[in-house]
Amino acid sequence: MELRKLIYLITFVYGTLGISTESDKSVVDKTDLMPSATSGKTSSVLREILNQESLVRFSMVQKIQKLVMDVIDNTDTAQNVKKRLQEAIKDLQSLENREQDSEIKNANLGQELNALNEAVKINKNMSTEEAAHTNLLITEMQSTLDDYGTRLKVIGGSLERLFVSVNETLVDTKENQKIFNMQLKDILNNQKNYSMQLKDIYEKQKNYSMQLEDISKKEKNHSTQLRDMHDIREIQMNLSTQIRDIGKVQKNHSLQLSDITSSIWSVLYPVDCLEIMVQGKKTSGIYKIYPWNNSTYKEVFCDMDTMGGGWTVFQKRMDGSVSFSRNWAEYQQGFGNASTEYWLGNDAIHALTVNSSSLYVKLQHKNGRHYFQYYSDFRISGADDDYRLHLGSYSNGTAGDMLISPQNNQTFKTPDHSTHGSPGCFSLYTEGGWWFRDCHNAYLNGVYGSRDWRNPWARVIVYGTEFGSSQMMTRRHK
Repeated sequence: MELRKLIYLITFVYGTLGISTESDKSVVDKTDLMPSATSGKTSSVLREILNQESLVRFSMVQKIQKLVMDVIDNTDTAQNVKKRLQEAIKDLQSLENREQDSEIKNANLGQELNALNEAVKINKNMSTEEAAHTNLLITEMQSTLDDYGTRLKVIGGSLERLFVSVNETLVDTKENQKIFNMQLKDILNNQKNYSMQLKDIYEKQKNYSMQLEDISKKEKNHSTQLRDMHDIREIQMNLSTQIRDIGKVQKNHSLQLSDITSSIWSVLYPVDCLEIMVQGKKTSGIYKIYPWNNSTYKEVFCDMDTMGGGWTVFQKRMDGSVSFSRNWAEYQQGFGNASTEYWLGNDAIHALTVNSSSLYVKLQHKNGRHYFQYYSDFRISGADDDYRLHLGSYSNGTAGDMLISPQNNQTFKTPDHSTHGSPGCFSLYTEGGWWFRDCHNAYLNGVYGSRDWRNPWARVIVYGTEFGSSQMMTRRHK
């Protein structure tokens, strides 16, 4: 704001001085109109004063204008501005002295004008026109001198205000310089902090570079380890393949060994007559079998002729030499003699039929006729289920089916162990063990030759007196 005031003041002063210069020029021009005799001295004095003052004022305006413009452009430092202001002050003081000299010269000039006026009045030889013209020039010069003095006073006041404004601007410049120095100090401090931060950043970057290098090394080692692991995986895969192959070989060897062991075991301890037949023994007769796959054996009659052979006979009757009127325990363990008549035992029959097996029943009437009945599926449960009878739906033979209906799925019963049955039928027609359901259509364990033995096989043998012989035998499905 102060700089704008300075510009305004300079413009005003410059304008004023410019007008003064033009006015002075016109005055100089007009002095040339005066007669040389009467105005030579006055004209000389005026011309000298005006020329000197114009030059001085023009020089001062240039200096102050340049000074203010430098302040505005901020091209000089405060010290240089102060120095130049001091020089401007000296010039202003010199101008003030010149103004005082001018006032003295103006006063002298006024006296000379007055004298000249008096001389004009006294000079009787001057013509009326010259006197009028001279008076007009004197009046104009007096007016010009008055106007010049007034403008000098205005210029002096303007210069004084300009000086004050320049001083104020200098003070503001000092304040601004002080603020600038503080800001510069802050900038230097910030730059110092930034330098320290930059140094920290460089250190961190260095650490990061070292860490990155370590990571690169670790990654390289990791890649090497991965390649090694890949190689190890390939080796493991190869080993796994080899192990699987070895496992297959071992399994094959185990199977072969198992087969060999089973073969040896079956040779030494045949489970049933089928294994005996597989060993090459194809003659029907009495053999030892090991139904429980241990050293406990049973002597049985093996039928190697019927339907390809390999049948294990678990019930055999032919002459009544062995009584079948037995209790639960005897039927469970078995009784009789394989060479004549016997019941193999419910435990052994269960062991022989755990796997899918077939049933074949042979019957002979007293008159010599032979009958048979074949059942494709046959097994009996264990003791916990009372040796329950299980037959499939298929049956074929000449004797006719007397077991699937109504005796299939019935538990084994003896006189001392009966969970179900009609007391009337059971007491009248039974003394041995069988898979009874109320009365029966088949019952091959009755009292041999007795008239009370009813329905040994209802369709072909109705009474015990008609019964000749029977064989019940089983064979595992191959």
